[in-house]
Amino acid sequence: MLDGEAELVMMGEKGEERVKLTKGQFAVVPPGLWHRFEAPKGLTLFAATPQPTDHFYGDDPRKGK
Repeated sequence: MLDGEAELVMMGEKGEERVKLTKGQFAVVPPGLWHRFEAPKGLTLFAATPQPTDHFYGDDPRKGK
C-alpha cells in the first residue's frame, strides 16, 4: 500500500477473510484466491499479478454455485 488504507477481502472456502492494510503494509494473496479491495476514501497501491489471470469487480463470484 503506497498511500491510503483499505480492507483486502479474500474469499476462501470458509467465506470472507478481511485484512486491513495501511500505508507501508503489503499482503500476498495465494494463487487462485478471489479477492478485492474496499477503500471508500481511495488508495494508491502497487500490485503484481502473474499471467494469465481473471479480474472480477462484483460480489463473490462463487455465490449461486
